[in-house]
Amino acid sequence: MGAIRSTFKTTTLLALGAAVGVFGYRHYVPESLVPSASQAAAIVAQPPALPTKVSVIVEPLPEAPRTPIATRPAVSIAPPPARPPAPHRAVVTDNLLQREKLIKTLEQVKIQLERYSADHHGEWPAFQRYPAWEPLTRTSRADGAVVSAARCGPYLGEAPVNPLSRSSSIGLVKRDVQPGQVMPVGDLGFVFNIINGKLWAVDEDGRTILDER
Repeated sequence: MGAIRSTFKTTTLLALGAAVGVFGYRHYVPESLVPSASQAAAIVAQPPALPTKVSVIVEPLPEAPRTPIATRPAVSIAPPPARPPAPHRAVVTDNLLQREKLIKTLEQVKIQLERYSADHHGEWPAFQRYPAWEPLTRTSRADGAVVSAARCGPYLGEAPVNPLSRSSSIGLVKRDVQPGQVMPVGDLGFVFNIINGKLWAVDEDGRTILDER
């Protein structure tokens, strides 16, 4: 029994000694091996050395021989000439404007014809006696006589002109005419029915009744 206790103590002491020895090895390093505070700071401050870079000179590869390209002579391309305005389109546009102007003139003259009739007891101007529009451009009496300083009129400042036929001549009829109907005489500007006071305009040929539509 005593031998067992002696063995247990010896084993325990050896174990403790081993532990103390390891502990002492880990924490009790000789002072000569421990760096000072300044040395430790210098060690920490210096970064680890990086591997030195080697400069490599790379020679450019020789250029491949170029195949000469046949050059074509420069060709100068002249810009296309500016197109002149189409004469037909210009004529059509002018014709439409002249027709609009003629229709407005026709409407104004018709209004003044009605005024004349109201001032002359329902009678219409006697263009067969005064063919140059005098009953409308000058003053007249109630009986239709064109005289100066009369109380009726004037109704127009000047004789109307047909911008298509460029004429002021009046063709007189006793029956109504229809658009497209051709008058037996030319160089007319207007056609007037002396019975009912209706007025028409002619087309640019000076003899075909104008279609106002």
